[in-house]
Amino acid sequence: MMSDMRKTFPKKKRETLPVIADYALLEPWRNTNSGNARWSFAQKNGQTYFIKEFLSPVFPSSDALSKEALEGKRAICYTYYRKKRELYQKIKESATGNLVLIDDFFLYQTKYYVTTERIEEAKLSVENISKAPANKKHLLLKILAFCLMKLHENGVVHADLKPNNILIKESETGNLIAKIIDFDGSYLVGDQPDSEEVQGDLPYLAPETCRYMFGEDVQLTQKVDVFAAGLLFHLYLTGVLPTVDKEYDYVHEALLDDGKVYFSPGLAEPYEALIRSMIAVDPKDRPDMKRVLETLANMEKKPEEPKPAPVLKTAPATVKKADSPWKRPTGF
Repeated sequence: MMSDMRKTFPKKKRETLPVIADYALLEPWRNTNSGNARWSFAQKNGQTYFIKEFLSPVFPSSDALSKEALEGKRAICYTYYRKKRELYQKIKESATGNLVLIDDFFLYQTKYYVTTERIEEAKLSVENISKAPANKKHLLLKILAFCLMKLHENGVVHADLKPNNILIKESETGNLIAKIIDFDGSYLVGDQPDSEEVQGDLPYLAPETCRYMFGEDVQLTQKVDVFAAGLLFHLYLTGVLPTVDKEYDYVHEALLDDGKVYFSPGLAEPYEALIRSMIAVDPKDRPDMKRVLETLANMEKKPEEPKPAPVLKTAPATVKKADSPWKRPTGF
């Protein structure tokens, strides 16, 4: 009886996954943390890749478009393709073994795609990293500083540094190793995107990027990454980001409004001075990553002075100000 009933239930059709220019998708597309794109995993010639499909620009067909409109839209796509190729070449020239490089970039039908090697997800949480031995955390900071220095020497601005874009795990020898991923929002110095297209995660946004989003004439340089790296250093060393007064949501917002930024009481003195310089409101006052790396190296030459038992610092009670003009920049 039950077998007869089961025969009456319609069978669910198995989803047929597409093949994108010889890359056979292994899973349906996802759009988690992907912005203007969607991603999946695919296989080609027996190897598994991470694949991302950009939702724009879309290469136009000739249907329902005038010749002028068709040429205009295709010109946008040609420029997009050329700039991405130049960017990816510069990233490749910056390779240190800790950058996840673009393996392939191509147009298929009307969409653009990138593929990279498939990387294991990060196995260490920020809490785990912050509780690691001091020497291992110090080495992690040096690795990140060196990778960013190489990118910056080739004129590359990552522009979207945040924990999700830095995969950290423990090596067989017990050291913390990192790989920097996701160059979707990256650009070459002097060729920054339009203000409505610039990317960045608000907790790690540099003050000048915020100003640019509000329409100011601002040049975005490698110092955008230095600012984000300073906040990441604090996060990895202490497990938390710096705090700001209650009327602000983010560090960049407080700095732009002459507000105060408070560091964790457990942050060692040499790091405090370095990070304070890295998040200076004026990018000209921040060190470049070569100087950051040199400073980290110099810390190893003298013993670290122990700090007294930390006393929790809290932001002083303040009278609620009018909302800062730097809240929630356009484009988010």
